[in-house]
Amino acid sequence: EEKKEASALVATAKAHIVRDLESANRASEYIGASKTLQARIRDFFKEHKEIAWAAHKKLVAHEQEELAPLIQVEDIVKEKVGTWRREEQAKADEARAKAEKEARAKAEKERLDKAVELEKRGQSEAAMAVLDAPIQVQVVKPIEAPKIAGLSFRKVWKGEVINLPDLIKAAAANPIAYQGLLEINQSEVNRLAARTEGKAVVPGVVFYAEDGVSKR
Repeated sequence: EEKKEASALVATAKAHIVRDLESANRASEYIGASKTLQARIRDFFKEHKEIAWAAHKKLVAHEQEELAPLIQVEDIVKEKVGTWRREEQAKADEARAKAEKEARAKAEKERLDKAVELEKRGQSEAAMAVLDAPIQVQVVKPIEAPKIAGLSFRKVWKGEVINLPDLIKAAAANPIAYQGLLEINQSEVNRLAARTEGKAVVPGVVFYAEDGVSKR
């Protein structure tokens, strides 16, 4: 019934022509009729939505209750494996640093021994050249932490704004690079416009009014 009434009201509104005050007032009555019909439809669906929402919440709660221990397993394992992997990576990094230090020490000793040998031969300039030359140390390849079957690891980089005024200055100086880091709060802009009726003066913002129609 409501669907038929709605279709008829839409057709009437489309066909209606506003040419004077009387026809404008008549058109206004269609809004009132529409709101009345909307209220009836909302009342009809209200109880059904409440029942469905209650059932949905119950199902979600039951689902979360069943999933909770399994999610806990994931968290426990990821924490344990992650901790172990970080420790292994730290050991690998330490071993690499030690190898690089030993390689540098060996290269320095070889350079010094060569300079001493040249000096003994009376080749002082050659000895000084050897000492002045940069040390050639073989680069030790990074050692990656062990890979765990079924798990993948990645660095998740994040940022935190610790000084908003500085960020604003940077965005003003280089909008192409940083303007995207500033999010416009359109709701707050509109509230400021409404509070001041567009009289507020804010650099970079223009306030304006749009005509709206509402049924009293």
